[in-house]
Amino acid sequence: MGLRPRYTLRTLFVAITLFGAWLGWQSHLVKQRKDRLQWITDHGGKWSANGPNNIAPMTDLPWYRTLLGDQAVDVIWLPDECTREEAEKVEEEFPESQINPDNPFLYSIVPVVG
Repeated sequence: MGLRPRYTLRTLFVAITLFGAWLGWQSHLVKQRKDRLQWITDHGGKWSANGPNNIAPMTDLPWYRTLLGDQAVDVIWLPDECTREEAEKVEEEFPESQINPDNPFLYSIVPVVG
């Protein structure tokens, strides 16, 4: 006779609650990214989810984010009116993306030391 672990109903509820909180946070991140891409497009910026020569994307997201409707963005060209704070938000929300790759002088975050 093997010993089987026993779980209470309370443990099941806690596990389901934790999974729901994690799933809610992931959904929030997906919505935030979609809203930011819409903002970029509305203000004259552009973005591309295709890799070089419109083949496959260079980066990939976890499968669960793809199921929630998120997509990997390879390149983002920020609008001209973009402030430094907005550019930093874009960089935080899209860590997999290259920001303004054609013109590095439009956007470059220089770390402040000291």
